[in-house]
Amino acid sequence: MRINRFTILPVTFLLAISAQAALIYDNGAPNSSSGNEFTQWIQAEDFTLASPANIEAIRFWAFPSGGTGYAGSITWRVYNDVAGAPGAVLYSGSAAVTPVNEGPNAFGGYTQWRFDINTGTLALGAGTYWLGLHNGPLSTTARANFYWQTTGANATSAGLEDIDPFDSGGWYNNGNHHAFQLYDAALGEIPEPSTLALMGAGLAALSLFRRR
Repeated sequence: MRINRFTILPVTFLLAISAQAALIYDNGAPNSSSGNEFTQWIQAEDFTLASPANIEAIRFWAFPSGGTGYAGSITWRVYNDVAGAPGAVLYSGSAAVTPVNEGPNAFGGYTQWRFDINTGTLALGAGTYWLGLHNGPLSTTARANFYWQTTGANATSAGLEDIDPFDSGGWYNNGNHHAFQLYDAALGEIPEPSTLALMGAGLAALSLFRRR
């Protein structure tokens, strides 16, 4: 006699679900007060690590105010600190990021865009560094009216900016502090608990069907 039955087997979840990234450094959330254009300029902010850390992701906020706006990619740099200004470039990269629209929450009611850039491992020792951001490749230098959004004043130095042509050493105080965060793991979508439960139930239902 043949008996059809389901045999439930242990299921190993080989799902690409990232663990929650830990916040390593927080320069502050956007305050809808102002911003600095970062297409004609590279804008830079200092940050200090109390102990060695591996940075894997950068989060920051920006907004357009007319012009051409977002160029489709972000060039980022991490500099060492030389006498309170960016020095040598330690790490750099370019990321074609699709920003998250957070609504009309930026300065003047403009659309606030959140950018999450996964950088790979940036191994940094304890000390002070500078994060530099530029809208588009460094060859894009015409003002696009795209602004790195400010945060409230904090204990760090005010931001510095370098106008095209870049790497001329011409860093000048822009008078603002800017919203950004650094994380120790890649940033990405993490399913809600209810979604995970449904996924688990679905996998359990796909148990091996054995016919004897």
